[in-house]
Amino acid sequence: MESMTEDQKAWARSTPDWIYFVFGLAVSTGVAGSVSLFMRKSWTLAVNATCLLAVIVQMVYTMIIAGGLQVMGPSAASMPTLVIVIAAALLWFSWFAKSRSWFGQVNPTVERE
Repeated sequence: MESMTEDQKAWARSTPDWIYFVFGLAVSTGVAGSVSLFMRKSWTLAVNATCLLAVIVQMVYTMIIAGGLQVMGPSAASMPTLVIVIAAALLWFSWFAKSRSWFGQVNPTVERE
């Protein structure tokens, strides 16, 4: 925070505790959604939807409601935008995989003679 202005430091210090909870929810569901997608679990879509919702709540609050764009400048919008796009892409791919019935499949049993 040494390179930040006093306004930026005050903005960073004013972050409420609940936003840290939402951040933790976004990160944990993002990891769980990615791992469950890899493991082809049926609950992947719900977890990735929760992740996207948490990311949107966090970014809208910090950048718009709390005034992050005014304090940090317009260039600060690039990272939140990228995070939202990645979370949306994971949700879309989860939906795509579910529509192709890729989830919940177990290796087919081999018929024995």
